[in-house]
Amino acid sequence: MKCFYHSADLDGHCSGAIVAKFFPGVELMPIDYGQPFPWDSLLEGEAVYMVDFALQPFSDMFRLVASHSLTWIDHHASALKSYDVERQDNPIIDGLRNPKMGACELTWIALYKDKPMPDAVSLLGVYDSWRHNSAESCLNFQYGLRISDMDPKTGAQKLLWDSLLKDNELVDTIQSTGKAIRQYQKLQDRQYIKMAAFTTTLDGLRCIAVNKMMTNSQMFEALWVPSDYDAMLSFGWKNGSWTVSLYSDKTGVDVSVVAKAHGGGGHAGASGFQCTELPFKLLPDLTLTLRDYPGMESRRVVPHGSADLIGLDVVAAENIPHSDVICPWCKALRDRIQSRTGEKP
Repeated sequence: MKCFYHSADLDGHCSGAIVAKFFPGVELMPIDYGQPFPWDSLLEGEAVYMVDFALQPFSDMFRLVASHSLTWIDHHASALKSYDVERQDNPIIDGLRNPKMGACELTWIALYKDKPMPDAVSLLGVYDSWRHNSAESCLNFQYGLRISDMDPKTGAQKLLWDSLLKDNELVDTIQSTGKAIRQYQKLQDRQYIKMAAFTTTLDGLRCIAVNKMMTNSQMFEALWVPSDYDAMLSFGWKNGSWTVSLYSDKTGVDVSVVAKAHGGGGHAGASGFQCTELPFKLLPDLTLTLRDYPGMESRRVVPHGSADLIGLDVVAAENIPHSDVICPWCKALRDRIQSRTGEKP
């Protein structure tokens, strides 16, 4: 028996740990989006659990269930929508799915039924399904666990998960550690976003973007203003392709729709996809900030000497010292940071 679980976050790690707790002899198989599925590793007719993850394209899920006993537990809205659309002419896939809960919560319920859910499972599930509303308990637990490699496939981490799934006092200790880590991380995020953020547009969404991997929506806290932007976007090069992550808590914005259009998926508030070419501009989209500066709306401004950026009516910066007048993008960024943090960049 094999269990494939999402290797990129704690919800997936916890889901895999729960399966390993219930089935002591299971072979744990961490997997992430963009990685090839190891079809050759499966024995004929072998039982397979897939938690917090679905194959892409989704037709591969039906290929898998046609030859193996598949149990699929997931909460990613885009994958669930794909299943609803394609299930009419395909086999039913056993399991438990609900976009309003974390995958680890669903895995616990599917296997342990009415047995009380451990605090660790509840905290991780609430966080990963965007139900935490920045609750201190959820965030502190997240960051407290992130100081360790929590992949349940390794021996030491398997023992740690065994403890977490039965010892709520350990959860309290980890939350105390996480509180201190969050204070440090918040300062690091603020400094990085001040240095590296830019605006761009992706499929009609106005985005505040940063070139950084292994991050989340908290990275953008100093700049995120729903009235100014539709989504937060982070990206980086991974396994031979670009990985793009999208986040939004703006009413009416579903970033999973955009992610699915590019071959990925996820939740309404957090989604992602892989691509070989980035589908958005890496240079600042000044039209998103010029509106804040009376008299500048009709002008095209070149930031940092890029004279070929926008075309007509260009104020070139090669021969003029860089300043707020030449680059309203930089001034907009500084003004926004100061208004949100109370400090001067």
